[in-house]
Amino acid sequence: MKVTIVEKGKDDNTKTLWAHVHIESDDSKKKTTILVGASGQYCRDNFNETKEENSFEYWVKNVANKWGNLGDKIFEKDVHYDIYAKDVNGEDSVRRLLQARRL
Repeated sequence: MKVTIVEKGKDDNTKTLWAHVHIESDDSKKKTTILVGASGQYCRDNFNETKEENSFEYWVKNVANKWGNLGDKIFEKDVHYDIYAKDVNGEDSVRRLLQARRL
């Protein structure tokens, strides 16, 4: 599997951190996209940019690799959403943001 973090960023309004991950089969015939988002509250509780292992950058790489290790099953859908939030409102907010950013 070829796992590429295409783009990542932060929504200034909601403080949501997001990433667009592209996964391709070794033969390049199958492709999928993973849209990852973490709510502002989740980020405040889990990320500390002063320690690499607690940074958003490190976390996104781990999430991307987790998806890449799932095998061909992930190619059954064109797009997957991977949402991290502390509550349902946070999940809804992150999902709306990711859906609006869908490339």
